[in-house]
Amino acid sequence: MKINLSHEFYKFAHRKIPLYGILVLLVLMLYTVGTSYKMTPSLLSQGFGAGQWAIIIIIAISSDMIAMEWRNNTMATLLYKTSHKSILYTAKFIVLVFYSFILLVFGIIFSFILKTLMVGSKFSWHDDYHGHPLINALFLNMG
Repeated sequence: MKINLSHEFYKFAHRKIPLYGILVLLVLMLYTVGTSYKMTPSLLSQGFGAGQWAIIIIIAISSDMIAMEWRNNTMATLLYKTSHKSILYTAKFIVLVFYSFILLVFGIIFSFILKTLMVGSKFSWHDDYHGHPLINALFLNMG
């Protein structure tokens, strides 16, 4: 399992699509800000849609990752060399869970930046939103 996991992390880290995923997340968050009618605490507590956009990005990246392996005929080799198919797929799943965590961290960072640039001082992170401070609502929604 350890070898499969290190191989998957290596393959994933040496592709450009994870970086494109982070850039697409930023663009989609900017799109959410640009198309919203007005700034509300709800939009801010949702991280400008970062959680929803991250799910879509993860689906696209995971399907591309599997399709690339089948397209290059490396999946057949990996399945042949691995004693259990479930170990191979579990390693891929762990890599994607790790990447989804990274996407959510970048979503929180981009939320702070967008709040500073777009919203300014209209809302404070300590404002009450459904019984929680706004920053706690952001972390709860991202979690």
